[in-house]
Amino acid sequence: MPRTDWTPHRRDDGELLGWIHPEGEAWVAIDVLGRAVSGPTEWLDAEAALEDHGIAWLADPWMLEGEAERPLRVRIVEVTPDGEGRSFVDCGRRRARCACAVSPAARGAARTSAGGG
Repeated sequence: MPRTDWTPHRRDDGELLGWIHPEGEAWVAIDVLGRAVSGPTEWLDAEAALEDHGIAWLADPWMLEGEAERPLRVRIVEVTPDGEGRSFVDCGRRRARCACAVSPAARGAARTSAGGG
């Protein structure tokens, strides 16, 4: 993530919302964690899906499973598209930050406290 045929899609202020990539004759919108936010669709619909999805959901509390004995309540503080899908999260200690790699296979283990994600 991202691949050479993925096109970044940004807000007006330059903030990355995700990518759009070809799938057959259609296009698919992908969020900053590498999850599809649309099925195969027209280009403008893929852009609209990313605009609607936004990035505000990244500020929600998340539960990270598999990094400790119990799930950790975390907040994502940075997401970097470095080819390995790493997300850096604040592990709840007021002044501490920890770097937890969220691999593509483990992305399902990180979910919002409300159960989404």
